[in-house]
Amino acid sequence: GVVFHAVRGCGAWMQDAAGGNVERAERSTRVNVSDVCDPMLGVFMESVESGHSSHALSASVAAELGVKAPPVRMDSQAKYGVISRGEANLFMRFPRAGYIENIWDH
Repeated sequence: GVVFHAVRGCGAWMQDAAGGNVERAERSTRVNVSDVCDPMLGVFMESVESGHSSHALSASVAAELGVKAPPVRMDSQAKYGVISRGEANLFMRFPRAGYIENIWDH
């Protein structure tokens, strides 16, 4: 696994969780968000579970923006790591009416 960490105004990094290997765990790699500005070239992410977010609404927004690639569906906060290292550009989450958000629902 990987651990992501950041310092406000200084940047963000990721490091190997290393499974007990201290030498590997001490090395951090700087990460940066993507510099893609054209939504047609972007990669968007959404939750796997359609119960957490409206896939239809996400698809509609993506179509309106001209996004060509299909969504990357991923659960857990790993989505934020993927975005922070520039492998995706946008995370869309549109909970259904009446959905009660839980802190772990990302």
